[in-house]
Amino acid sequence: MSTDFLFPMRSYSSISKNGVGFNQMFCSKTTVLVPALLLGVLGLFAGCTKAPSNPKTFAVDGVLSLDDKPIEGATIVLVPISKDDGEAASGVSDATGKFSLTTYTSGDGVRPGSYRIRVTKFDKVLVDDSKRVRNMTPEEEMKAYDPDAKPPTPPKNLLPKKYETEMTSGFSHQVKDSPSKLELKLSSK
Repeated sequence: MSTDFLFPMRSYSSISKNGVGFNQMFCSKTTVLVPALLLGVLGLFAGCTKAPSNPKTFAVDGVLSLDDKPIEGATIVLVPISKDDGEAASGVSDATGKFSLTTYTSGDGVRPGSYRIRVTKFDKVLVDDSKRVRNMTPEEEMKAYDPDAKPPTPPKNLLPKKYETEMTSGFSHQVKDSPSKLELKLSSK
């Protein structure tokens, strides 16, 4: 009984025209070991490379208030004054008005430089479940399309307009090579 189905390489070990068998040509120890060793060494080098690190940042924490009352859910953005002054950083205030700014990863801080500040807080738009986007067939989309429908109202900024942009907010901050605190007192007047 033939065992070629159990050992398929055995069926290819017949002698070729030049007198060398398949196993001798392609399955010698050096033919298998050298590529395997090369792949292993390359794998080690690939695992040893270090990801590029982000520039140094420093903690910037603060408190935000409007008319001496804390603001929850506001977004604070530090915008560099010049292209040489770091990168934008942002944070969101909690129920007590406290926030920590982030540039690359959560809570990592801000690069040294000069910044202007903008503050916004948008109302939450609740979406009716019946109007949520769902997967539709092209035919269903055509039926649902209404060319006369009004676009949804964009969310409204709940803070005074002057704080919407860094150019009109009146706030700025200098980040040096150390942690810093920021107190933003907004006024509705």
